[in-house]
Amino acid sequence: MIIAIEGMDGVGKTSAINYTNGFLKLYSFGQKYPAFSYEGPFFEDSEYIKNAIQLNTNIFFKSSSFIGRAVAVKNIDFLHYTDKMLTRKALEHNATSGEICLYDRYCLSQAVYAKAMVDMLIEEIENKYEGTPEFFSYDYLKELRYEVGDNFYELPRAKLTIVFVANTEEVLKRNNREVNDIVDKNQVFQNKVNALYTNKEFVDRYSNSEHTVIVDTTGMTVESMGKKIRDLINYYANIKK
Repeated sequence: MIIAIEGMDGVGKTSAINYTNGFLKLYSFGQKYPAFSYEGPFFEDSEYIKNAIQLNTNIFFKSSSFIGRAVAVKNIDFLHYTDKMLTRKALEHNATSGEICLYDRYCLSQAVYAKAMVDMLIEEIENKYEGTPEFFSYDYLKELRYEVGDNFYELPRAKLTIVFVANTEEVLKRNNREVNDIVDKNQVFQNKVNALYTNKEFVDRYSNSEHTVIVDTTGMTVESMGKKIRDLINYYANIKK
């Protein structure tokens, strides 16, 4: 079965997954859960996909071209979708087997980041072009928002999705984290991302999961987050079959 761990960059999900694996190996099941992430090194095009996502991310945050930025969002969404579809057989196997497989992001984050990017463009269009002939772009962006991140239904469902959230200030302070990534440094974008992760209705729709649980990690250590993953797995995987 697929257990997805979702959350914004820096919230601690990857460290919590690593801790959970170590904890379970030492104290519980005697073996680690297989862990997967995207973009994954599962096929020959993985390096291209990773580089292309980074290129389009740079275009979105650095370019002054509205068209270029809108196309970049579509490209990023398509590349993430392709990354998953190229491993669909493995996903189907992991979703239906009795083995618990941890995924460092699955469907939800793709929708969160794509729609947050479009929301950012919509806000900029509203502020810059309202009342001018160029405002036609607003309708295109509204359509684009419904288009990106909506292909989750073609992928196998996760058994459980755990969403770690925290306010953006907490994320930046955690472990004295230095922010160098172009995505992380954009506070406006990070606020939009966090708003979507904390929107229960949005999470329930886009997690593509039988069960979703949002966990506020404010004040939590990596160890307590890892133990939370373990406890939720025990409950939803073993009790709610």
